Amino acid sequence: MKPWALIALAATILVFGCAPYQKTVEEQAAYHVSEARAYISKGEIALAGNQIDIALRRQTGALKVRELFANDPKSRQLYYSYIEKGMGDISTAGLAALAFDQLTTARSAGIFSDDEMKGLFAKLEKTVTEGNESGSIAIDLADEIGYFPVLKEPHHQKIIVERTLKLLQDPNSRNRPVKWLVEYIKNTSVVSLDRQKIETLLPTLNIRREELELISEVFPDFAAARKEQLTARVFFQVKGGDRILKEDLLQAIRAKIRGIEWAAASDQKTITLTIERLRHDERTQQERSQTITYAQHEVNIIQAALLMPRNAAYLYDVTSGGAEIEYGYVVTAVFDGKNIHDELVRGKVGGEYRRCQNARIQNVFGGVTSAGFVANSHMEQMCGGSQAVSIDSLRSEVYSKLVEGILKVRPIKAMHDLN
Repeated sequence: MKPWALIALAATILVFGCAPYQKTVEEQAAYHVSEARAYISKGEIALAGNQIDIALRRQTGALKVRELFANDPKSRQLYYSYIEKGMGDISTAGLAALAFDQLTTARSAGIFSDDEMKGLFAKLEKTVTEGNESGSIAIDLADEIGYFPVLKEPHHQKIIVERTLKLLQDPNSRNRPVKWLVEYIKNTSVVSLDRQKIETLLPTLNIRREELELISEVFPDFAAARKEQLTARVFFQVKGGDRILKEDLLQAIRAKIRGIEWAAASDQKTITLTIERLRHDERTQQERSQTITYAQHEVNIIQAALLMPRNAAYLYDVTSGGAEIEYGYVVTAVFDGKNIHDELVRGKVGGEYRRCQNARIQNVFGGVTSAGFVANSHMEQMCGGSQAVSIDSLRSEVYSKLVEGILKVRPIKAMHDLN
């Protein structure tokens, strides 16, 4: 954003964020015109122009601005120059649309003559068309250009389509205007030569799986072939485990690995993925509880003085336990009769945990009240550890480790990355 635009934005924030603001739109219009007058007297043209923009969007704003210009003809020329200067800072189709809206509002307000408005609109159109040609305003098919019919002409459409294609050819581009490209192709005014050129370039556009449905509307054969390119056929089997293990693993794989078509049987075009369970030992420690007690002098001095009766004690309960899974699985992959991957995935997940509850203060007479504070650093250490972990969550963690191992199978990883 240009410096003048930043100044204007800052002024708007100050207006709405700090100063008391009028309730009615008529009062608001008068307020912004008054602010514009003050900025003009200081020579701060960008801030003044911003205030006039705001005023013109309020009821009676046009009248107030016309009064300002009548009483101070210099301010009229300054606002005209402010609009012209703003056009030089247009760098996107969105900013061009905002400039068009600004001019439309000014025309409706009747603050400039017809010839002056024609000149501003012509200057804006020239800015946009030259920007499209040079690339300083990088318009693509996803941009709203209905404000500028000239951009629908063949010369500009050719530039916009080529820019859109280059966006899609860039694998690092986050802008994926596939929907708008398809709409362009479906338009009956698109000449066959353009369609043929786009079809020739399709293999370079990095079309993704979620975009195939759109592409199939205009190029069904390419979409079908691309789906094959983005899909690895995999036959999945488990050794040393039961059906529940297979279903759980398959669910984890489907949730985290893209681009897989699961085959019912193995053949030469299918990767046979095998998970063999060698070890899966689940252990849990029975929960045990103890009560921790601190004398008043062991509690942080400020809390003890303010929140505890004299000679009271601070108590809380600590429940501890543990759960862990020690696992060992072999991940193998075979394609076209050749072993393409073999890895042992092993390790241990889980451990001990503690949770604290029922913190309370007990006075010397046996009365008990709830404690709403942490007693000391020892309590922070005791209660700041891990919370209870279920065996089910640990199993999910093991399955995630196996998914990581499966993603080391090169053709599966390649399909995952493509999707």
